Amino acid sequence: MCKPPLLSIVALLLAVSCEPEDRPAFRAQVCLQLAHHGVVPADATVYQVRSPDFPGYGADMLARFDVGKQMQPTGRVCFEELAVGSHWFAAEGWDTFLADSVRGSKFVEITTRQDRYEVDMAVSEQH
Repeated sequence: MCKPPLLSIVALLLAVSCEPEDRPAFRAQVCLQLAHHGVVPADATVYQVRSPDFPGYGADMLARFDVGKQMQPTGRVCFEELAVGSHWFAAEGWDTFLADSVRGSKFVEITTRQDRYEVDMAVSEQH
């Protein structure tokens, strides 16, 4: 009677018991709801960057932030596939009721405890 070599059996057991190393990294979605005194601004762009420090505002927003997205008519904007860590969001837009520009910012710490975040983001006029 022929027995398979012990090394082959051990290798087979290790191959079957290990988890694949190419598991996708954890990613989350952050959705922000913009409002100015309870009213959705007429128009706004929301910017996102992964950083513990707020990069500030300026004419070069896309140089300061990773991505910018136009908010939907409902005042909502979502960012997908965000990694664990510190994220800053900044909005710049226009409020037709006041005929003035508005800005706002929000910090979100993404953890592996949840994969979807719903966040209210207040914006206010800049005097």
